[in-house]
Amino acid sequence: MIHRRTIKESNFDSVLHPALSNQPARLIIRLKVRLFARDPSVSTITAGLVRHEHLARAMSEVRRGDVLDADGRRWRCRSWLESEFNAFCIKFKKVVELAWNNQLILIPPDGSDPSADISDEVYKEFISVRNVPAHARCGLEIALVPFGNTSTAHALIEAVKLAEPSGHQFHSFQLRLTDEDVDFDRTIDEIGHSHYQITAAHEVGHWLGAPVSITDSGRYFNHVDAASCAADAHHERNADCEYGRTLSKRLAIMGLGTLATEYEARPWVTRAQRHTRVLFGWTVVHRLPFEWGKIPVSARQKRLIK
Repeated sequence: MIHRRTIKESNFDSVLHPALSNQPARLIIRLKVRLFARDPSVSTITAGLVRHEHLARAMSEVRRGDVLDADGRRWRCRSWLESEFNAFCIKFKKVVELAWNNQLILIPPDGSDPSADISDEVYKEFISVRNVPAHARCGLEIALVPFGNTSTAHALIEAVKLAEPSGHQFHSFQLRLTDEDVDFDRTIDEIGHSHYQITAAHEVGHWLGAPVSITDSGRYFNHVDAASCAADAHHERNADCEYGRTLSKRLAIMGLGTLATEYEARPWVTRAQRHTRVLFGWTVVHRLPFEWGKIPVSARQKRLIK
């Protein structure tokens, strides 16, 4: 049996749905996001979170002002029209979920390694079909906290409306996005490779960190190569190397691309361990090789489904 089907914490909630006949197990991370419709007329110029909001019903009510990006550059912005902000919220949820979902597969240990113990009862919770390996499909659900709602959110993000298009030159970060960040952006890295990414999906990924205060750096899930880059005494935070020292890592969502890799799977692996009390032996594979039949059915599964 699953130890805990639902876990609710300050960083995100998660639900493990056991497998049913012909329906695979699913491990869903649910992130409650509060998007602030930034009022740019407020004089506060800061890289920190600004909670001042304004929605205009018509262009005659629009307010204007400057907002800083992650590099400290000022950009002319205006307040959102209600219709624009509603459309942005809908698209934000859609593209972020689309970017993260239908990629990651978790395979539980089959017990062949003595250090990765799992009971038959728990293992069977991941079997849906006789000839398909025991597994759980990982998913991300974005739950938007409505404008003006005081409910506790996991992620607090300003949504900035640029007065004029920047051509994706506004450097967004996990606390501040623009209206351009729900569309694909093309980035050329230092060695000339082009990468395509939806910035909003990358920045939401930073909110999949530890259950600590948002003022604590541990709250945020780092870039794909941040740990190895930090070992360099001359490293500067958010430097190019954090986005991947190799091309394969740069393709990752927490690099410069759209691929969910073993690194991006860490929040799901951590929750799978807690949901099941199975602490070791989880394997991460991408959906494509899994569906191509690259993962064999274990001897344990064959024994359990006789």
